[in-house]
Amino acid sequence: MKLRGGRAAHRIFCTLIAALFAAAPLAAQTSRDDRWRQDLTYLATELPRRHVNLFFQLARPTFDAAVQDLDRAIPSLTDAQVMVGLARIVALAGDGHTNLWLTNTATGFRRFPLTLYWFQDGLFVTRASDTYARAVGVRLLRIGDNDVERIYGAVSPLISHENDYWVRSASPDYFVIPEVLQALGFIPSANSASFTLQDIYGKVFTLDIAAVPLTASLNYVLNPDPAQGFLPLYRINTSQNYWFQYLDNIKTLYFAYNQAAEMPGVPFASFAQQLQAVFSSQRIDRLVVDLRNNTGGNTAVLQPFINEFISSGGASALRGRLFVIIGRRTYSTALIHAIQFKQDMGAILVGEPTGNKPNHPGNVLNFTLPNCGLTVNYSTKFFTLWPTDTDSLYPDVAMELWSSDIFARHDPFFAAVLAYQGN
Repeated sequence: MKLRGGRAAHRIFCTLIAALFAAAPLAAQTSRDDRWRQDLTYLATELPRRHVNLFFQLARPTFDAAVQDLDRAIPSLTDAQVMVGLARIVALAGDGHTNLWLTNTATGFRRFPLTLYWFQDGLFVTRASDTYARAVGVRLLRIGDNDVERIYGAVSPLISHENDYWVRSASPDYFVIPEVLQALGFIPSANSASFTLQDIYGKVFTLDIAAVPLTASLNYVLNPDPAQGFLPLYRINTSQNYWFQYLDNIKTLYFAYNQAAEMPGVPFASFAQQLQAVFSSQRIDRLVVDLRNNTGGNTAVLQPFINEFISSGGASALRGRLFVIIGRRTYSTALIHAIQFKQDMGAILVGEPTGNKPNHPGNVLNFTLPNCGLTVNYSTKFFTLWPTDTDSLYPDVAMELWSSDIFARHDPFFAAVLAYQGN
C-alpha cells in the first residue's frame, strides 16, 4: 500500500499506530478495574437487599465507607487484595452465616500442604505432605518474619464470625493460603514461604514450603496416624454424617452426629430405628450425642428423632445421664440441636463453647458475583433460641484441648463425660 502525503503522512500514521499499542495495556487495565468495580457494586447492592437485616448491628455508614474505600483502591490492588477486601466487607456484618470464603476454588488460590489446628498451647501442624513430614506434630511459630498471633489478628476480619471460637476454628485454613498471606503483606511471594516451627523438645527449625494447587493430590503424613494405633471416637468415621456404637464395658451409647444431612444409602429414619433398637435392648447408663464436628445443615434430618425421643419417654428416662459434646465447630443447625437437647431434655453440655451465637441470623441463601464468580452467602431469617443474648452456647462442663491430648490419642471431652458425678 502506498501512502499519500510523503514523510509527514507516514510520521502521522506511525504515531497513530504507536499510540494504539501504548493505549492497549491501559485499556486492559481499565477493563479489569471495571470488572472488579461491577462486582463490588453488585455486592454492595444485593447483600443489603437480600439479607434479612444486614445492619442489625453494623452501621450503614461503616459499610458504605468500606465499599467506597475499596472502590478507590482497586487500581492499585492485586486481584488477591481485591478479593481480600470483598471478604472483609462481607464480614463486617458480624453474621457468621453471611460470608465470602476465600477458600473457594473460584479464587484460583493455592495452598501450602499443611493442616493446622489451634490448641490451648498454640497453633500446631496436624498434617503435612510427605515432603514436609518433619513439620507434623510440631508448633508453628512464624510465617516469614511474622508470628502467628500477628497473622491471626490480620485474618480474623476476613472471616465472618460471631465469636472468637469460630475464628480459632476457621483461621488455620487462611494461614495456608499463600495469596492471602501475600495480599496482607506477610510474605513477598505466593510461590513459597518460610515456616518457623518448634518441636516437642524445644528445638526451633525452619522449612521453606512451596505452594501447591488447592486440589492437588498428595501423600500426607498425619499425627496421630490412624493406621498406627487407637483413635478417640470423635476422630473416627468422620466422613460419615452419623454413626453410633454401644460401649458394653461402660454401658454407654455413643452417637456421633457429624453433619446434618441425609447420608447416601443410609436414610436417617432407618438409622434412627437401629439406634432405638439398641437403646431398647441394652442397659444404657448414659447416652452421649457428639456434635463437636458438626457445622450444620438441615434441621429436618434429626428433628423427627428428637421429637420421638421426647414423646416416647426416652429423654425422661435418661434425665441426668444424657450428655451432648459441643465445641468450636458446633455451628448453625448443630447449635440449634444442642439447645434443644439442653432445654427440652435436660442434657448436660460438655466441651468448648460453640462457634456461633444461640440468637443469630441464618437460613442461608447465596448469590454469585458476576465477573469473578465468588459465592456470597447471606442470612434470610433471625433465630431467637436463648433467653439471653450471649456470644456462644457455653458448656456446663467446660474443657480445653491441648496439643498433648491429640498427639497422645486422648479425648478429654469424652473423659469428662465418663467422670461426671453431677452437681
